[in-house]
Amino acid sequence: MIDRQGRDITVFNDKGMEIYRFGEEGELGSILDGAVDPDGNILLLLYRRVSQGVFKYLVLKCDFRGKPVSEIELMGFPPEFSAFAPDRLVLRDNRLYLAQLGAMQVAVTDENGHFLKGYNILPMLELSEKDKKNVLTGMFGFWVDREGNLLFTVPGLFHAFRLSPDEKITAFGIAGSGPGKFGIASGITTDDRGYIYVSDRLRCVVLVFGNSLQFQTEFGYRGYGKGNLIVPGSLAVDAKGRLYVSQAANRGVSVFRITGASGTDRTNISFIPGKEAMGKGKGTTSSGKGKAPVLSGGIAHPPKKVNPS
Repeated sequence: MIDRQGRDITVFNDKGMEIYRFGEEGELGSILDGAVDPDGNILLLLYRRVSQGVFKYLVLKCDFRGKPVSEIELMGFPPEFSAFAPDRLVLRDNRLYLAQLGAMQVAVTDENGHFLKGYNILPMLELSEKDKKNVLTGMFGFWVDREGNLLFTVPGLFHAFRLSPDEKITAFGIAGSGPGKFGIASGITTDDRGYIYVSDRLRCVVLVFGNSLQFQTEFGYRGYGKGNLIVPGSLAVDAKGRLYVSQAANRGVSVFRITGASGTDRTNISFIPGKEAMGKGKGTTSSGKGKAPVLSGGIAHPPKKVNPS
């Protein structure tokens, strides 16, 4: 878990207990995001001040205890990315996907930081002049699935989007206050079976979509009870199929165990609330004080079911 205000990283075990933290002295730099590689190394996206108004962005590789191993310089970026200031990092198939959410730009590099491809997403949306005024804050959530699709949310458009490797872009979700609709779409992630999870900060739910982008179910709802959520933000799914949801109001991170049918059935899914309040009282996001820390029982909409653990 990354605390952008405290500039440290906290590591928890699978019981939700803090086992250690590092970077609290600020010696690493200003940490923005992180990822874990297949060998257990921790990759940190950060920046350091070079001179007045000039900052250097890089990826720092640390071992599992947080000891720096090497620095990955970002190299070979084209002129249109000369002002690129990434604040999101996803590692997928030995490639680094770096996103500047506000500018709606994504750069892909190899594992050594060499530029491979860039996306300037705003023109790709082909928005009307009216809709362009609604994207001034850019993207909020960003993720890359196992097939190499870029997934992101644009709260001002009340949509989430999937951008395929061949640059076909598809929007899903609509504005509204009922099940399956977006109030303020925020975090987004996927699991190994292709389900897409999107948090809604206004409705205080996590919505679930199938690989075909059809709405499946939602869970959470505003409240302080077990399984409820308060302004959910960042989302993450681990290798054991557990979904982590960060929250505001010092609620920390709630954890849900995900179960459901395997194979091609994308509709039979249930959610079981697991550990709650991991990292309670920690952190802010870049959006300001009192927000949820960044991630590196509820009632699901019928007919789906949520059972307390």
